[in-house]
Amino acid sequence: MSEVVIAVVLIVVGVIVAVGLGVGIAFLVTRSGKKLKGKDGGSPDLVAPDEQRAQDKNNKPKKIKYGFFERLYDHFTLSKGEVGEKEVSYILHSVAQAYGGIVWDNYYFQGSRRSVQIDHIFINSNGVFVIETKNYAGYIYGTEKQREWTQVLANGKVKNKLYNPVMQNAGHIYELRRFLGRHVPIMGVVVFVKANIENVQAGGIITPKYLPNCLLCFNHGGAITQEQIQSIYEKLQKSYIQDANISAKHIQEVQEMLIGVESNMVCPRCGGRLVLRRSAYGEFYGCSNYPKCTFKKDKKAS
Repeated sequence: MSEVVIAVVLIVVGVIVAVGLGVGIAFLVTRSGKKLKGKDGGSPDLVAPDEQRAQDKNNKPKKIKYGFFERLYDHFTLSKGEVGEKEVSYILHSVAQAYGGIVWDNYYFQGSRRSVQIDHIFINSNGVFVIETKNYAGYIYGTEKQREWTQVLANGKVKNKLYNPVMQNAGHIYELRRFLGRHVPIMGVVVFVKANIENVQAGGIITPKYLPNCLLCFNHGGAITQEQIQSIYEKLQKSYIQDANISAKHIQEVQEMLIGVESNMVCPRCGGRLVLRRSAYGEFYGCSNYPKCTFKKDKKAS
């Protein structure tokens, strides 16, 4: 009798699993034709201005959710970095849907010396937010002025070095200002998807939970008008690179840049040449593009 009961239980469990998988696959097939706007970089998500939405008291925007089955599917089909970027993208589109704004994911443009890739750009009346997404696991240790941060895994048995994401994002902003202009308020934000930032001492580092509040409340120099927002968007659209091979080219250029940084030859902020200089406090490496780029590094730290 017990064998019969076990067999029945196994059949019931099998049916439940099969139904669950069927629903999940159906969801993914349906979802595949409903990708977020702006995900390809060439067609950013344009949403009504903040003022227009504020006047509509009955406005209840539909929340854009990152569902369980889609997360599961992405876990097996995307890299960890891509999963993190997608989660942040959902938050940005939800904020734009509710309060107005422009979202541009995976933005590529030609910098002064190499191609530049920005995970997300968000534009609203507060200005331009340049957002770098990190989906690192484990414990992260670092300060704002350290060139390299440390990732600790496996109870301290594994330690990896990673380039300071604040400096990385500062380089993105530097290049972006070349065609947006110095008058445009640009804010750099680094989002750690796993919220493991308790050992990080640097400004501009947040978790996904606080990203909406940052976009809506942080103001770096007065509100910008809808005309200015449109002008910024047009400049971004004009500079955007539409190339199927741009991702591979960008990765190769970044790897070459990192080799140059390690050998104290390349400025990690703008890609310029590092020059050995002397001051009353000792020797240091400074960027050859000074005063436009003020990056410097103590020679002893190299």
